[in-house]
Amino acid sequence: MTSEKVFVVGGTGNVGKQTVRALLASNVPVTLFARNPAKVKELFGDSDLVSVVQGDLDEDLTPIKQGIVGHTRAFLLCAPEDMAATKGTIAQYAFEAGVKQIVDISSISAGFAWRANLIGYNHFLAEKRMVEEIPRPKGAHVVTLRPSRFMSNAILYDRPHGNVLRDVVAADQTQSWISPNDIGALAALILQDDINKHGDGVYDLIGDVVTVEQRRAIFESVLGQPITYERITATEKFNTLNKFVAHLLPFPAIVSLATLVDAPAEPSLSLPILLGREPETLEQFISSNKAALQ
Repeated sequence: MTSEKVFVVGGTGNVGKQTVRALLASNVPVTLFARNPAKVKELFGDSDLVSVVQGDLDEDLTPIKQGIVGHTRAFLLCAPEDMAATKGTIAQYAFEAGVKQIVDISSISAGFAWRANLIGYNHFLAEKRMVEEIPRPKGAHVVTLRPSRFMSNAILYDRPHGNVLRDVVAADQTQSWISPNDIGALAALILQDDINKHGDGVYDLIGDVVTVEQRRAIFESVLGQPITYERITATEKFNTLNKFVAHLLPFPAIVSLATLVDAPAEPSLSLPILLGREPETLEQFISSNKAALQ
C-alpha cells in the first residue's frame, strides 16, 4: 500500500467517483467528506481503504479541519454559492494539516475575460484564493483542472426531447466537451504522480469539439431514430435549464449557461500527454450511456 492518503471533497458525483475508483484500484487510501455515508458504501463497497467524514459543505466545514489531518493530498470539487470562501477554508485546513497537494476542479471559464460570466468569475476567485492568498508551506502545491462543458450534460439536459435536439446557436456552431471519466481519471493520475511533477500546474480540459449538427447526428446514430435540430431562444433554453439546475445554481449562473456561445476551440493538445491515451469523444460517451437516453 502506498504511503499517500487522499482526502476527497466531492467524491460521489460523476467526476469524483471516477477519481476515487481509480485511486482504490491503485490501493490508495481515501477519506470522503460526504453528507450520506450510505451512498459512499453503495458506490465503493466495504473497502478497508475507504473512510468517511460526515458533513455538509453548506452547513459546517469544521469536520474537515480534524478529518483531513494525516492526509498527504486532497481532491476538491464543489460549487457552493461562496466558492472562494469555501474552497479557501478547505485549502487552509489542508495546508495546516500538512497536505502537500490539492487537485482542484475549476472551470475553463475561469480563464475567460474579466467577469465575463458569474460561473467563470467565481471559479477565478476560488483559484486566486487557494493559489495566491492562503498561506502554504514550502513544497505544497495546487493543481488546477479547468474542464469545458461536461459530456454528462448531453445526457441530462442537452439531449433530444421528443426526437428534437434544441439549442440557442446555429447548427454549425462548435462546442467544447470533456468526459467526466477523463476529468476523474486525470485527477487520480496527478494525485499519484510525484508532487513536484505538476507543481502549481493549470490544465484546460477539452476532450472533443463538435458542431451542434454533429451532436444531432451522434444522437441519431446512437438512438437509431431520426433526430431533428431546432434553434430556440435563450429564454426557452433558460426555462429548460431552470427545471434541472435551479436547486444547484443561482439565477445569474443559469442565465450564463443558457446564453453560452463557445469561442472557436480545438481539443486540448495536452490531454493525451496527461492521460497517456486519447480522451473520450462525445460519440463514445453518448454511446456508452445510451441506456440513460431511453
